Amino acid sequence: MLVELPAVSIIFTWIFEHTRGSALIAVLLHAAMNWWAFSAVAGGAQFWPLTIVLLITKWLIAALIGLAWIRRPRPPDNNGEEPR
Repeated sequence: MLVELPAVSIIFTWIFEHTRGSALIAVLLHAAMNWWAFSAVAGGAQFWPLTIVLLITKWLIAALIGLAWIRRPRPPDNNGEEPR
């Protein structure tokens, strides 16, 4: 959980912000993630590789969101000049 939560919080925040504050999509994503976790636990030890793949996928998605945030266009400052 400690490794997963930072990536998931980035993903949930991005989803919430880019759906104009709709909690429904975030709730559905959370339910899907819970369903996956329950399925993997119920499946036993044979599902641990899929759990690792899912964790890596979450971090890749969070990294892409982070890169998009860094490269986003910024509004001009108070003087009307472009930011540096």
